This record gives sequence, structure tokens and C-alpha cells, in this order.
Amino acid sequence: MPPRWLEQVRRHVYRGDIKAVLDSCDGQSAMLARILRAGLSRYGEGMAEVEKTLESVGQIEAGTLTQNMRGLGMIASLAPMLGFLGTVTGMIKAFNAIAVAGTSHAGLVASGISEALLTTAAGLLVGISAWALFNVLRGRADRLTTAMEAVTFELFEELSVQQHRFLSSPGAPLADDVKPALTEDHENAV
Repeated sequence: MPPRWLEQVRRHVYRGDIKAVLDSCDGQSAMLARILRAGLSRYGEGMAEVEKTLESVGQIEAGTLTQNMRGLGMIASLAPMLGFLGTVTGMIKAFNAIAVAGTSHAGLVASGISEALLTTAAGLLVGISAWALFNVLRGRADRLTTAMEAVTFELFEELSVQQHRFLSSPGAPLADDVKPALTEDHENAV
């Protein structure tokens, strides 16, 4: 979330300038901009619709953060198993050498055991590294998702308060008559 952009969005929201918020979201590729743009483009349909859209698009955007991590999680899970498979084949090789040559040829047995230990070590090294990276990336994704939810909630609450004040003021139109001044392209955005 670009801090300067976010501060600009906050100023627009606190002024109740939905069009300016939408315009500033148009120039951003940040996930929060896509979430706000989708939700606020429904502003004329009522706050319940805005909230529903913010939640739906927020869930989709959060899912995109973690979708590429599934492969990393699979590598972290499968690498140790493949290493253990190498352990089994190496031990089979070692015992087969004992069966064929007898116990007097330690070199034949040692090569099978060496294979078993190397594949185990390689599988664990890859698996542990992938698991650690997966957890670091997952933590970052979770923190970013939490931060986006907090900002979205803050802005939504401010808009709700403003709308309530507007509708409670003397001479305010009925709730069904309230429609913000949006350009046509913003109304048809989502």
C-alpha cells in the first residue's frame, strides 16, 4: 500500500468525495486500490452493497496472495518423502550387495548406505528450506491481508458515519434518493 496514495484516499473519504477516491484508485495497481474501487463503485446502491462487495473482492485479492505458494508447500511436503524413498532404495542396494557378495565387501555395502544417507539429507534440506520460505511468505501475506482489512474497515466506517450524518440532517433526501455524483464509467465499473 503506497503510503502517500493511502493518505490521499483517506483525505478524499473524510471529505466524502467518492469520485475522487475512485479516480485515485484508477491509477493504482495495488490490491487495496482494486478492493476500494470495486466496493465504492457500488456506493450508490447503499452501504450494505458496498460492504458486501468490499468483503467479496477482499477475499479474492487475499486468495491471489497465497495461490502461488501452494506449489512451494507441496515441495516442502514431498521433498522429505522423496528423500526417504532414496533411503529405502539405498538400503535395498546395500542389503542386495551383502546378499550377493557376502559381508566381506564393505565397500559395496557402504555405497548403498551412502546413497541412502545422501538422499535423506537432500530431501530434508529441500523440504526444510521450502517449508521455512513458505512460512515466511505466508506470514507476509497474512500481515498484508490484515493491514488491508484494517484500512478498508476504517474507510468503510468513515463513509457509514458520513452517510448517517447526511441522512440525519434536516431536509435530507430519503435513502432511496441518495446517489453520489459518479461518472458513467465508474457506475459501470464492476
